[in-house]
Amino acid sequence: MTMRIRLFKQTDDAILPPRRDVGAVVRSPRQVSARRRGLRARILVVLAVTAFLVSAQASSASATAGVENRGHGQTVLVWSQYDASFSTVRVMMSDSAGGHARAITHPPDGAIDLDPQVSPDGTHILFERDLPPFGIGHVGIVRIDGSDEHLLDLGCVDPCAGDLMPNWTPDSRHVTWTKVVGPFDPDTGDAQSAVLWLADLTGKHQRRLSPAGIELKRCEEYSAQYAPAGYTILTRLCAGLGLTVVRRETDGRERLLTPWSVNADLPDISPATVGPTKDLVVFETPTPNGSTAVATVPSTCRNQAECAEHIHYLTSPNSQPDQHFNPAWSPDGQTIAYVRFTPGTPDAPPAADIWTMKWNGTNKQPVVTSPLFDFRPEWGQR
Repeated sequence: MTMRIRLFKQTDDAILPPRRDVGAVVRSPRQVSARRRGLRARILVVLAVTAFLVSAQASSASATAGVENRGHGQTVLVWSQYDASFSTVRVMMSDSAGGHARAITHPPDGAIDLDPQVSPDGTHILFERDLPPFGIGHVGIVRIDGSDEHLLDLGCVDPCAGDLMPNWTPDSRHVTWTKVVGPFDPDTGDAQSAVLWLADLTGKHQRRLSPAGIELKRCEEYSAQYAPAGYTILTRLCAGLGLTVVRRETDGRERLLTPWSVNADLPDISPATVGPTKDLVVFETPTPNGSTAVATVPSTCRNQAECAEHIHYLTSPNSQPDQHFNPAWSPDGQTIAYVRFTPGTPDAPPAADIWTMKWNGTNKQPVVTSPLFDFRPEWGQR
């Protein structure tokens, strides 16, 4: 079982700043198991972010019935943003075109607020807060106007070691998340368990969502979200195999939608109930040349082999040095927000801006281009 809590990276300080593994946070957060065993190939290129920081220091639940049930009609964009020192991350919100941006969360110094998720009724935002000094994850919630910011009490006490990747159920009254439980393997740092749970917003009435026994297969589950048709899309990580996107029915039956070799991560299911994006999953994937791209796969394919034939790349897998990741559907299922990342140089910091494109990969354009590092976009309606 791989441990994905954001602990300090056990590696040479000449490569990574001791205070924060920026690359792993910006990319898929579930890569943290690699911190005690060396980063996976898919996030190696993002070490340019941390390499720049070191050199700089040295020199100086979608709704169940379709989009009409999502909020009250005003589309908003939320995302995570590093401060200028790359030490603290807050949640930002703007209109759908990136205008009128403002901070929604106000984390303490050194904390990282990740994965904002607007509730289907448009009233609240869930997020993960990783608190210093060790980056242990907690689930936070804030009203969409920025008021009443607080952490949920999900009862995480030893041997529980952190709560990660929260999301909503379609009724806006429950939260799903990954609970990481020790003890940890002294050699690999692997957790005893990292599986999906569900609770109400008081932290009560908890129940496990992941199937029994996946820990014995050294597997974990993250990023649960509900499709309009009621099934669940999630990420599964299994040691020795990699990452895959899973479609799970309400009766527990499931299908693996992407080959293990694709290492598909951060899946997002289209909220459309009709049209070409119905049942279409967008995800990020590492490419053979060390880059990262955004692609789609239909959740209606029957098995991994058939799904592999229907994977469609929306951004070029040969875009080095630029990379594209963190995809998310707009509420109408017609547009995808994603991050365009450009590594830093000795003369310029790394850049991460939020772009949008049509569902078929056309009409790419920047939306959020602040001088700060912006990532993990998500849409909602208020």
